[in-house]
Amino acid sequence: MAYSESLSASDDAWSAFLRARFNAQRSSATLDYELQILLDPKTAVMARQLRNESVSACRLPPEVLATIFSFAQNDWQYERLSQERQQFSIGWKSITRVCCLWRKVCILDLLVVTCRLNDLQVALETASLWCDIPCYSIPIQEAPYILSRTGSSPLNLQFYGHDLSPDIHDIVSAHLESWMAPTVCLRLRSLTLYEPAEYFRMKRWLVLLRAAMPRLESLHIDISQFEAGDDIVLSGGLLPSSQTA
Repeated sequence: MAYSESLSASDDAWSAFLRARFNAQRSSATLDYELQILLDPKTAVMARQLRNESVSACRLPPEVLATIFSFAQNDWQYERLSQERQQFSIGWKSITRVCCLWRKVCILDLLVVTCRLNDLQVALETASLWCDIPCYSIPIQEAPYILSRTGSSPLNLQFYGHDLSPDIHDIVSAHLESWMAPTVCLRLRSLTLYEPAEYFRMKRWLVLLRAAMPRLESLHIDISQFEAGDDIVLSGGLLPSSQTA
C-alpha cells in the first residue's frame, strides 16, 4: 500500500511539473525546446546518477570511500596480461567505472575535490591513490593521465623488469624517459628497480639515475642475470640531490 501511494505521489508530482513546464501560454518553439531536453539521453543519465547517490555505498562520506579505495588498490594492481600483445588489466582503476560519484572521489584533481568536498584531507587521500605506480604494467599512453591525478604528491615508482620478454623490454625502454622525466624525478619519494643486467645498461639507468631527486627517501636496485666478470658500477655521481642512495 505504501509503495502504491508513493508511486501515485510521484505521478502527481511529475504531472504538476510537466503542466508547469508545458504551459499553453508559452510559445511552441519554447515548448519544443523543453521537449528536446526532456527526451535527451543526458537527462536520463542525470536522473540515474542522482538515483545512484541514494544507494548506501554512495552515501558514505568521501573520506571513507577514499580509504576503502586505497584498500582495494593494495590487492588489485595494474597488470600486464600478455607478453606478446600490449594487453593490460587496469586493476583498481575499474572502480572509476562503477558510478559517477565514485569516479569523482577517485579522479577529481586536488583543487576541485577541495572545493566540492570541502575537505583537504580527502583531496590528499584521493591524489595518493594514484601515487604507487608499477610503470611496466601500465600502457605508456596512460602515464600523463595517471601523473596528472597525483597532483603534487610524492611518487613511488616501481620498475619490475626481471620477468619481461625481450620484445617487451624493447617497448618499455623506448618510453622510459616519460616515467623518469626531470619533473617526475623531482617528486620521487621511492624508486624500485628490478632489471636484468643487460637491460639495466640498455635502458641507460646509469644516466637516468643522475637526475635530481630531492624528495627521495627509498631506493632499491636489484640487478639480476650477471655473467662472469660482468660488473655494474654505481658511481658517486648518482642521485646528486638525494638524501638517500
